Amino acid sequence: MTANPRVLVFLTATLVSVPLHADLRIRIKQTYANGRTFFTTEYYKGNLRRIDSDAGYTIIDPINHRSITADTIRREYSVRTAANQPPAIDPSRTVFIESETHDTGERREIFGHQALHLITTERRHLQRTDKAPSAVREITIDGWYLNSVLPFPNHSRVAAVSYLAVLNPAGQPPARPKVQISKRGPTPRGLAISERIADNLLEVQEYSEALLDPALFDVPADFRRVIRPQPGEQLSWDEQLLYTWQRFQDWLGRL
Repeated sequence: MTANPRVLVFLTATLVSVPLHADLRIRIKQTYANGRTFFTTEYYKGNLRRIDSDAGYTIIDPINHRSITADTIRREYSVRTAANQPPAIDPSRTVFIESETHDTGERREIFGHQALHLITTERRHLQRTDKAPSAVREITIDGWYLNSVLPFPNHSRVAAVSYLAVLNPAGQPPARPKVQISKRGPTPRGLAISERIADNLLEVQEYSEALLDPALFDVPADFRRVIRPQPGEQLSWDEQLLYTWQRFQDWLGRL
């Protein structure tokens, strides 16, 4: 069975993530202009992160450069180990972002912490060596951010760049564009409690700093491990054996 190339979405945030040490649970609601709504629940303990959605959950272990994706309906999971190397940069494309943030002076107590109201205006365009530059796009981000010294994850979309990448036949994504940012005003830090961009809204609906059960970051013992190789991905000897056995079991199941 040959895997088809997949379309991936990468997010390159300008705010550097810091290791987490406090336990944290948040539930996020994202509402888009088309009316669709998505919910996710995220757990943080030490340097481990778990993201729950309707289909299952993903455990991210940055120390060991791996992620575990669990399917709670099929009761199976897969493990992926990231290559410990920086992504390639495409020098022919550069994204320019001019970001200006204004502190409104408004403050609120949200989830037991002081939150700041910041409004950011961004102007961005893409320059390419072989084509004319793109038109300048201006967006306004109206957000509330926790003013806390705790190392919260940052879901802010301020000065973040998204792009689509299609895996090539070797199973590798293309190089990402360079990003050049100029900023004025305060930088939104801490947890983004609420951010609105036009008709798109991100909201943190639940927040807890209670201690989490370490078992949340383990896969249940009765879950079956499966191999989901990317196109062109090189599997280890053990993974090749498991993948062959998995395909044999799937064949028996179809019979």
